[in-house]
Amino acid sequence: MKALIIFFLVLFISVSSCRADKNDMIMHNAQYEVDIDILKKEYNVPVSSYFKSVKPIFLETKENCLLQSIGGIQVTDDYIFILDKKYKRLYCFSKEGKFVRRIGNLGSGPGEFSNISDFTIDSNGTIYTVDPYGNKIHSYTLSGKHISSFQLKKIEGYLGHIQVVGDFLYLDFEAEKKTSKADIPLLLKVDKNSGEIVNKYLSVYKHNLGFPFITGKDGSFFYSKNSNKPCYAPIYSSIIFSLDNGVEPYFRINSKRLLQKKDLEKLDFSHSQVKMKIDEIHKIKSIKNFIEVENYIFCQYFDDSSSGSDILLYNKKSGEASLYDAFVDDYFYKTTDRALMPHFGCSDKKGIYAFTHVQEMPIFIESYKSGDIKFELDKEQHNQINKFLEEMNPPLFYYELKE
Repeated sequence: MKALIIFFLVLFISVSSCRADKNDMIMHNAQYEVDIDILKKEYNVPVSSYFKSVKPIFLETKENCLLQSIGGIQVTDDYIFILDKKYKRLYCFSKEGKFVRRIGNLGSGPGEFSNISDFTIDSNGTIYTVDPYGNKIHSYTLSGKHISSFQLKKIEGYLGHIQVVGDFLYLDFEAEKKTSKADIPLLLKVDKNSGEIVNKYLSVYKHNLGFPFITGKDGSFFYSKNSNKPCYAPIYSSIIFSLDNGVEPYFRINSKRLLQKKDLEKLDFSHSQVKMKIDEIHKIKSIKNFIEVENYIFCQYFDDSSSGSDILLYNKKSGEASLYDAFVDDYFYKTTDRALMPHFGCSDKKGIYAFTHVQEMPIFIESYKSGDIKFELDKEQHNQINKFLEEMNPPLFYYELKE
């Protein structure tokens, strides 16, 4: 009898060990992987190499829709939604750039928020926003009507960004109590109707080099928001995780120059300048953008404060990869020395929506005044630029992919 008990105990341990090894193996094998050390980086690549056309979208400039920053872009069939994190506002524009409405308002009343850190839109046209002050989720129709609100009460920490997948919301999470003795999750899976947390994923220590914060990254940590393949990437991860069927590794960057956990061991995470110190480390650190269109993946990653970011382009069909310092818009500008780099915001089935940063507008205006824009603008577009000049809303650009 004793031997039989020992036998089943050993069997249970072996099965559990195999299951753990299998899960660990799954979490380490991505569907697509690229070794960037073998790639020769090119300085600039014209957008005409991959896109067949550009359509500038001049956003209407009014006092009630004047942008101070662009913290996120998403599109539907009829609208473009832009998050301004500095003004704490979510704007809705038409596909032609006409201002339509604002979604929600600052305040403490029903449907109002004290802050807005991110938003997402489901297939039914429901908009979900994150209010990190109080960990509240608000939902609205595309017309701006408030639907409902709920608060995540059973968490000790703060919410940052949001992504809807089917009937669930994924939210990245920063624990209030930070200790190396606990396995702190990075992601929460929440029922979008009840607000109940149904699962937790990933680990601060295994998947984010022990870095416990969700701040300090441009835009959202969720990518390809408009596609049917939403993804997530922690700030110090070389892996893009797919959210299609649970949380699984989807795309991985491989390099001998990747930031390692040991590089952060001597840093004081409580110091206000810790993010700046990490940026100065001469290693590849953070995936800062990830967009899929058809068979192409456009991945931008951050190296260090001196060399900035690089753009990795990967063809899923052929397995070919290319590395670039920057994209240059040769459709819109005459010369590369004045051309602003397009900042990819989101995608649809045929192309990518890009934007110009607000702080880059003086350069854009100077290019216009000097005649360095070769795109044939119509009379209304010329009038709009000449009317507003220094306080003009930054233009968007839609690049349609070559077939």
